[in-house]
Amino acid sequence: MISKQKPWRNKKYIAWVKTQPCIVTRLPADDPHHIIGHGFSAMGSRAPDWAVIPLTRKEHNDLHRDLDWWETLYGSQVEILMRFWRENWDEIQGFFNEAP
Repeated sequence: MISKQKPWRNKKYIAWVKTQPCIVTRLPADDPHHIIGHGFSAMGSRAPDWAVIPLTRKEHNDLHRDLDWWETLYGSQVEILMRFWRENWDEIQGFFNEAP
């Protein structure tokens, strides 16, 4: 029997993401947002911690209020996640080499 793999969780990574500027407005971020609606999580669960982007509270609330509108305005969360990773890869990769 194949066991179900648990999503990657890393409190240090989440804390670091919260220190980064909002990926869409470049203002100080308030919230680490776990990507929703793109198959990163199962029903009733959140995406793994690696699928997080820094957002202001306003942007985070707007995204949860109307995902389609938000992605029309700013682009796909997946594309934004990839941009965040490209811009910060030197720091991000270190989180995968340590125990959570």
